[in-house]
Amino acid sequence: MDQTTSAKLDTLRALQAKVDGIGSQARSEPAPLVLPFEDQAIDGVLRWGGLKLCGLHEVAAASNAQGSEAAATAFVAGIAGRFGRMVRKTSVWVIRRELPFGPGLQRCGLDPADVFFAQASSDDEALAVMEDCLRDGSLGCVVGEVPKVDLTASRRLQLAAEAGQTPALVLKRWGRRGVCPLNELSGAVTRWRVAAAPSEPLPCPGIGRPRWRLDLARQRGGTGGSWTVEACDERGLPTVVSGVSEGAGAGGNRRVA
Repeated sequence: MDQTTSAKLDTLRALQAKVDGIGSQARSEPAPLVLPFEDQAIDGVLRWGGLKLCGLHEVAAASNAQGSEAAATAFVAGIAGRFGRMVRKTSVWVIRRELPFGPGLQRCGLDPADVFFAQASSDDEALAVMEDCLRDGSLGCVVGEVPKVDLTASRRLQLAAEAGQTPALVLKRWGRRGVCPLNELSGAVTRWRVAAAPSEPLPCPGIGRPRWRLDLARQRGGTGGSWTVEACDERGLPTVVSGVSEGAGAGGNRRVA
């Protein structure tokens, strides 16, 4: 073997060693921290077995009906409360309208005492406040009520969530024109639709536990799903009554909080 051939073989071995090292490093990286719904009917469809901590998640009512808007708010409150308790940190809720009803939040698992409410004068200001709070990295969760978030703004929020290791929840309110808030493109990890559903009939006159129609409209790298659930309890967890998914979750390693 001449010197030229030997040198080429040495170069190839060195390159192979670098490739093997990169592959080993990638396999050793920890899976993202997730927040499960503690129900396999939903967690089994979500790609990571729950909601990614470092991600943007969008929620909208299925219609502009008052019951569906209230259901979407309660769903977001339950998630925000569980994210906050997971890391034992205060959360921020950026509002554009009136303050959410405190006892209602408490019933869904979000203690108002654990939330700072910030009033924004415009959608742009609400998005800017959310981005700053996410990048700070000291909060349990950042919620924003914004009717319209374009693709660029959603990507900025996703990057801010990754930079601050903080989950972002956008509650997309219906506008006056009656256009579905989830029609526009988004860089969110998951997108959800929530609608009020009939409660289970009781054997005697009274009010049953609220039920929702919960739709996973989109998730990055996975399938969607639809479920009928009972509203979030004081732990912030909905209870699946029935549901159909579009396919099995993508699976993969995950760390569950």
